[in-house]
Amino acid sequence: MGISAGFIQDHEIEKHIIIEANDDVAKEAIKFQKKAKHEVEILKGFWEEVIEKIPDNSIDGILFDTYPLTEAEIYQTQFYFFDTAFRKLKKGGILTYYASEEKNFGKVHIDKLKKAGFKEKNIKKKVMKVDPPKDCEYWRSKTILCPMIVK
Repeated sequence: MGISAGFIQDHEIEKHIIIEANDDVAKEAIKFQKKAKHEVEILKGFWEEVIEKIPDNSIDGILFDTYPLTEAEIYQTQFYFFDTAFRKLKKGGILTYYASEEKNFGKVHIDKLKKAGFKEKNIKKKVMKVDPPKDCEYWRSKTILCPMIVK
């Protein structure tokens, strides 16, 4: 849908990297790239396949919004990315993602972030009010936790 990409482009950024595995969505990203206010680089493939094209300690911010491919990944897909995010972020860089929690980080969640290298004092959140459609299949709560994880 490009909603997040549009919001990212509203900020004064040098470069915006989009990793996209779906062919149809990648085609839409190319259209977005052509009209974007700031430079956009598109890396086609799954993040695990293309992430090493991005140098370590080079990114100011990451929005990790993945689509789970298996039932097991539905609520913990982001956990697999924490180590990589820590490596790719600059000091002071911020990681955010869909956390699948309403108000607080669970213990396992915090433990996974700390194991990746993030300090507990830098694991922050904001609880956002949301109004999902009644037929939404993945979110029904009126609040959602927004992670703000600083390296």
